[in-house]
Amino acid sequence: MYFFRCPITDTIREFIKQSHYFNKTCFFDIDDLVIDQKYTDSIKYVQQMSVDDKRLYDDGVNRMR
Repeated sequence: MYFFRCPITDTIREFIKQSHYFNKTCFFDIDDLVIDQKYTDSIKYVQQMSVDDKRLYDDGVNRMR
C-alpha cells in the first residue's frame, strides 16, 4: 500500500494497523518539507496567513508528519 501526502487520521491509522496484521507493507512518499513547521514557517505566503488559516495549515503540516 502506498500513501502520498496523506494526513494521519484515525481511519488511516487503523488501515495501517490492519495492513500490518495481514503482513502487508505500507509506504509513504513526500516530495518536499511540508511536514516540518521549521520550514513551512519560513514561507512568505504562510507568514501572511490569518491566525485561523495558519492554525488550520499547521494542523495539516503536523498530520502529514
